[in-house]
Amino acid sequence: MLTIESEWRELLSPEGKELFDDVNLQRVLGASTHIRLIGDLFLNISETQDDAGKMLDTVRGIAKHFSETRGESSQAISNAIMQMTRKIGGENRQAVTDSIREGVETYRVAAANSLQRIKEYLWTLLEDKRNLLLFDYSSTVAAIAEMGREKGVTFCCYIPESRVLDGGRPYVLPFLRAGHHLHVIPDSAIYHYLPECDAALIGSETFYPDGTCFNTIGSEMTAFLCKHFHVPLYVPTPLLKVDMRALYGHKKKPIIDDHTHRIAGAWKPEEREGVDFICPELVAIAPEYITAYITEDGILPPWAMYPASMSYYQRLMEKSR
Repeated sequence: MLTIESEWRELLSPEGKELFDDVNLQRVLGASTHIRLIGDLFLNISETQDDAGKMLDTVRGIAKHFSETRGESSQAISNAIMQMTRKIGGENRQAVTDSIREGVETYRVAAANSLQRIKEYLWTLLEDKRNLLLFDYSSTVAAIAEMGREKGVTFCCYIPESRVLDGGRPYVLPFLRAGHHLHVIPDSAIYHYLPECDAALIGSETFYPDGTCFNTIGSEMTAFLCKHFHVPLYVPTPLLKVDMRALYGHKKKPIIDDHTHRIAGAWKPEEREGVDFICPELVAIAPEYITAYITEDGILPPWAMYPASMSYYQRLMEKSR
């Protein structure tokens, strides 16, 4: 029996199916990366489908699918999809194609401008720091690798494996290629190595206007230890990742993963039988454990995220009119 998910996938070109699976199966990590791939998928649909109505239905169906699935863990994905698709439409193929391309390009220009400002602010914090702990992959945090190379600075990066998603591994090649020193450690070794660090950085799948950050499990342990050892914890993130629904009482539903294969892949069947391997994917990091968010609007303490979020949302609504 076909699911709604497989029905939409079957309408795609071979390249479109690959893009769909990269996001749907999380074959790559990072909300920003998934947003880029979803934009590529929308463009692919605009290039490979001939019927205007079918094109619109496919884009809207896939947009809804990813908003309801990946958007549950990262509000940024839902927000970005909304921005890319809010003005699509038209009476013929060319008009629909142009509207899809314009939506994706407009979003990407704005996102690139935001990232550039974030990088500039982030560098002001890191230019006198050399030892960094990076927990779980974030493409925004990964920009540090190229920033350091451009500035002629070599960082020593302590990278916990982030075992539940193997989230430390994607940092390795970008930082190696940029000439930085890497020390990959088990998550359980964070307590041992964190005191040697000048700062720790995590990404943000989503944040609330009150400054609460949601990220991969293990991020909260890192935050607690940062507070214990007086190591500043920074969260570089575009304001795109705000979940304004929290203002109206919405709470993120827990996302639970089964880690049988990751933990017990080499176990004997009799060892696995009857054992529970489920674990949360995302956790909340309370504002009091975060030193600052680095956003396109500046370096902000957690309490300042409320006015920044309101200002961002107001700008977004004005652009929608």
